[in-house]
Amino acid sequence: DVLPGDLVVFHSLIGFAGQDDAASAMLRAAEALESQNLSHGFEDLGVRQEGENLRVRVIVDVSKFAEVFRLFAPGN
Repeated sequence: DVLPGDLVVFHSLIGFAGQDDAASAMLRAAEALESQNLSHGFEDLGVRQEGENLRVRVIVDVSKFAEVFRLFAPGN
């Protein structure tokens, strides 16, 4: 999504085998995103568990699109 003020929203929905796996991954994802926030300067970020899924949202300035997109690319 593109928001007013030249902000871009990255959404990711990640499925897991069970709720326990998703809960464990949520903790690791939150820590990893906070670490990446220090170097990339996200405008906002969020991670929440939805049953066996994790929903991740990161909002950044459009000028950081390419570098943040790589964080969500397969293999990262």
